[in-house]
Amino acid sequence: MNTRALKYLAGLPPEGPFRCTLPRGRTQDLEKVSKAPSAAIYLVDNADLAGFRTMIDLVVDRGMKNVHKGLKAYLTGSPAGKIPLVEGVYRSAGQLQRSVCDFLKRTGSGSMQLRAIVGVPPDLFDSLWTMAKTDPTGGDTAAPATGAAGVATQPPAAPETESVTAGDGSLIQLIGYHAEARGLESKFVGQSVEAELVRQLIVQAARAECAVLIVGDTGTGKNIVAQEIHSLSRRGRNRFVPVNCGAIPLNLLESEFFGYKKGAFTDAQADRIGLWEAANHGTIFLDEVAELPLPHQAKILRVLDDKAILPLGAREPVQLDVRVLAATNRDLFSMVQRGEFREDLYYRLRGMLIRTPALRRHLDDVPRLAQHFWQRVTRNPSSTLPDDILNELRSYAWPGNARELRMVLSSLHAMFGDRPLTTQHLRAIFKLDGQQEAKEPPPADEREFSLHRAECLRHLRRTQEVLQAVRVVLQPVIAQRNPPADAVERLRTDMLLRSNEVDMLCARPLLFHSEVVFNTIHGLKGKVAYLLGVLADDAARAVQYARAVLRPELEQAGSIVFKEVERLLEKM
Repeated sequence: MNTRALKYLAGLPPEGPFRCTLPRGRTQDLEKVSKAPSAAIYLVDNADLAGFRTMIDLVVDRGMKNVHKGLKAYLTGSPAGKIPLVEGVYRSAGQLQRSVCDFLKRTGSGSMQLRAIVGVPPDLFDSLWTMAKTDPTGGDTAAPATGAAGVATQPPAAPETESVTAGDGSLIQLIGYHAEARGLESKFVGQSVEAELVRQLIVQAARAECAVLIVGDTGTGKNIVAQEIHSLSRRGRNRFVPVNCGAIPLNLLESEFFGYKKGAFTDAQADRIGLWEAANHGTIFLDEVAELPLPHQAKILRVLDDKAILPLGAREPVQLDVRVLAATNRDLFSMVQRGEFREDLYYRLRGMLIRTPALRRHLDDVPRLAQHFWQRVTRNPSSTLPDDILNELRSYAWPGNARELRMVLSSLHAMFGDRPLTTQHLRAIFKLDGQQEAKEPPPADEREFSLHRAECLRHLRRTQEVLQAVRVVLQPVIAQRNPPADAVERLRTDMLLRSNEVDMLCARPLLFHSEVVFNTIHGLKGKVAYLLGVLADDAARAVQYARAVLRPELEQAGSIVFKEVERLLEKM
């Protein structure tokens, strides 16, 4: 019996992935697989590992991979002639490919005898299969994997695979496709690339335990993202405590967040737990986090550091196990630069970043969103809007995003009920609400040129943000002569997150507005990946590399990006 596999070959750089098949179940069949011209790693679905584990004369089961160890610890040191097998626990395509390619780089193309089998989670394997190439050498496969009837079989393609693969790279394929995201289509509605990316990031964030910062315009669904991250996470059965940071009076912030003991102040007639304690073992969602005053930002940072609070009037701290999600519609990075938001708190909240797109950036989703909202407004799951109204809605800019769209549809239903609707009814709502009706957009070439420049500026701003995040992660370690082991481990964890962000930036090369800027960031991406590879084996050498090579490269990259931002602003 054959199973689908993806082959990587050693080299500078390593080559792959290539689609192939591997025989499983009978040792003699696997032994007949032609030797690769260099060291090779075969990725297979974790569900198929059982068939290889029975081949004890040829295969050595090295167990499940520890997320804190590199592949070297598992794939080297096996008895001669044996094929090591390890079950992988990778969460994204980027993380997986960095791990495999870094191992093969250090192994070298001369190790022709090395072959290894690495298991991959099913959804990640299917995602990689869709983007893999056919082995040009014919390698280990004579034909595509076939089903029982002899028909060539492929894994089910990720929804919208063609639409998410743009000329500037596919972010979804980069982070890995998560099948669970299909269950979110009724929550974060839309078929566009932008909507699908948000759903994939929701699943990725739910699997992690780090803080998440959700950034986007008002009305783009930041609260939905936060709720779904909590629901899908291991904390989903515990409390989700949303907090509107801008709605709490300044004089009540401390008592609301931390709670108080009876007698702590005049009106404290009984003990009361605060919002932090209410969220214990669950999730607290700090909405509009940018509205917090600086003194209270320091107190929140202390909670994140100590994992404990001290209620007003209490003598003993209360230990906490709370995940923090935060959201804002403001540019927090600019606020940090202006001294309006604490930099240390910003980077504690920004463990993972999710941007909810403005509706004007995915107008093709307006008809689907409109039908979704209309069925809710009418409380009739079979009611639909006429096509001419949907087309008119699609041509509006929607400065208030999905929230404004729902408000317009609510007004339309309240005013005209269930009668047959036309565009005249819709235009009447726009006028009654004091808004302009949908207008013809400017000429396509003029609009696209302007939008491209604006998108480039946003991309360069994000690049500045990520570069600064990498500096902040490095600084505590490279500032010490002999950093402790826990600081180095924290560096590794944080750099993995930052490395994923650099990968996502480089997946859209045209948005750097300059080939020089792209080449600079792309080169930096390789140096970050090298640092992660060295960290797994030699922490001291990694810290020295970060101090001597990566830090100067970051400064140079920051200067180049800053100059490009200034150049672009002059043209706008």
